[in-house]
Amino acid sequence: MAVVSYKCPNCDGPLVFRPRENDFYCDFCQSRFNKSEVEAGNSGAAETVSAAPKTQITEDAELFEKEAVTYSCPSCGAEIITAESTAATQCYYCHNPVILSGKLSREFRPDRLIPFAISKDEAIKRFKDFCAKKRMLPKEFLTEGTFESVTGVYYPYYIVDAKIFGQATAKSKTTRTWIAGNFQYTEISDYRHERKGDLDVEGIAVSAYKDGDRNLLKYVCPFDESKSVDFAMMYLSGFQAEKRQLGKADLYGEIEKKLRDIAENQFKGSINAGGAITSFEMKINDLKDHWEYFLFPLWVMTYNYRGKLYRYAINGQTGKLYGELPVDKLKLFTTAAVSALAVLAAILIYGGFAA
Repeated sequence: MAVVSYKCPNCDGPLVFRPRENDFYCDFCQSRFNKSEVEAGNSGAAETVSAAPKTQITEDAELFEKEAVTYSCPSCGAEIITAESTAATQCYYCHNPVILSGKLSREFRPDRLIPFAISKDEAIKRFKDFCAKKRMLPKEFLTEGTFESVTGVYYPYYIVDAKIFGQATAKSKTTRTWIAGNFQYTEISDYRHERKGDLDVEGIAVSAYKDGDRNLLKYVCPFDESKSVDFAMMYLSGFQAEKRQLGKADLYGEIEKKLRDIAENQFKGSINAGGAITSFEMKINDLKDHWEYFLFPLWVMTYNYRGKLYRYAINGQTGKLYGELPVDKLKLFTTAAVSALAVLAAILIYGGFAA
């Protein structure tokens, strides 16, 4: 396993990727470089340190060994402890960004990556703007709470394109009633519908991460894949990155269900039944799928309010935010009471007129 740190060609300081400028920046000499300049300046010059997990002997240590790995910082020599899935982080002592290159090699190497487009400051601003629009949020939430951490993280996703060939059979029923003279007539018509054809599906995103953050990752999609770039490790500099924990075999059932749901909706949408569909059967005759392994950018926030930690995720490309917010129970009760009184007043007033 190698630990890699991208260095400034001018002063040898650490380089980090800046989303707003779409360039690489050195905090020491204030220099900026594009991707080509970083590649030229770091060809063969990026510091690598051979690192292996330290041997432990107790049961607790063996569990730690399984779930956490220790490396040496190439800048100050301090120990860096990461989770087994972490592929990029920073040294907690010298704050030097480091990339654990072996974590993203061979089958774990992503095909594509979407760089961060929103800075840390912009992410925090969007979070505060989001909170300002929530009427039931406690008034002191943003003043009493504190940001425990705001971290830019690249999370693993698969993007799946598929071509489906299938067929469907449906039955529907319509009912028509009319009166002629002293008689009421009812006409019931049964229909049979058959459909078959090809369906192209593009851009289904599924998280390849299985830990607790997976729920957060699900609700900040979509991402714009057209703005992705070929994977290059230098984009990870200054951010944290996680390698995939789930493979195609683990996710195939989830993807297959999504594809079947899409196909079913398309087939049903093509049926002009004129009445209720009483039965529907669908068969997938052929399914060709293409998978690409992506890293998507997210800002992950941990916010401490009155002793409780709230966790949020912000799409690092679009700014879409997801997470739980506390509710002011007094505001909620007051709003509900006012609404109930308004409804009661309306009933009494209009009820009085009706009488």
